[in-house]
Amino acid sequence: MKLRCASLLVIFCALTASRAHATLIHSDVMGDTVWFTNIEESSPTGDPLPLYGQPATNGDELIFPTTGNFSANSLDGLGSDQTDGKLGMMIEAKAGFVLNSIFIEENGLVSLNGPFGGDAYAEVVGFAVVKIAEILNVPVNLPGFNVFFNVSPLSGQYQLSTIGGSSFSSGWTGFGNIPLPENTTKVNVTLNNNLYAATLGSGTRAFLDKKAFEMDVVTEKIPDLIPEPASGVLALAGGLLMLARVVRFERANRVATVPMPPRR
Repeated sequence: MKLRCASLLVIFCALTASRAHATLIHSDVMGDTVWFTNIEESSPTGDPLPLYGQPATNGDELIFPTTGNFSANSLDGLGSDQTDGKLGMMIEAKAGFVLNSIFIEENGLVSLNGPFGGDAYAEVVGFAVVKIAEILNVPVNLPGFNVFFNVSPLSGQYQLSTIGGSSFSSGWTGFGNIPLPENTTKVNVTLNNNLYAATLGSGTRAFLDKKAFEMDVVTEKIPDLIPEPASGVLALAGGLLMLARVVRFERANRVATVPMPPRR
């Protein structure tokens, strides 16, 4: 009996570890002036994947649909629920462009109920880990940095007893602005979202989900250091004209200095 229990425990741990470290890879996506590559997601809390659907682009905006798995739900005070989603990718500027900044927007729904007393709580947290990979297409080793999202309303923290009333429902929105160093051409971004729900008392409910996620990349064109054809022709014509003037000057100078033969 003990051996059987031990075997079941080992199997359970193995399955739990497998779920916690599972990774789902999405196809690369091309924008107008950038590439989105190495797109992959996982769930440190072991929630079933996908949390995000296959992304698409509109210009240089990367748009992710989300699934019903990206939610947290607690009922009747029977324990809390947490969903943690991790999304990573590489963003690379196309030839002739550099990355200026990245703007992130996400939104979802929060709903709290406590018709017979008790309490309900929900919270959303989002942040990005940013690592610069290349500047002007040259690999660099710069320290990474974190950017936390601003979530509204109520800073992403919703407690029914604090808000008041027996129920509360609202949409929520998160924003994140990521400025990049000058002339960045490749950057690795890892996004982390955590949804949490908990209840206290019979008949209570806390629900929180994420419905949409978008990432807009702002680029700049690298100044053209090679003259355009028309400019090159004008420069060549100017150089030939200057050369002709120099040649005429030298000829005139030689004629003026040639000694005249003596008169007889």
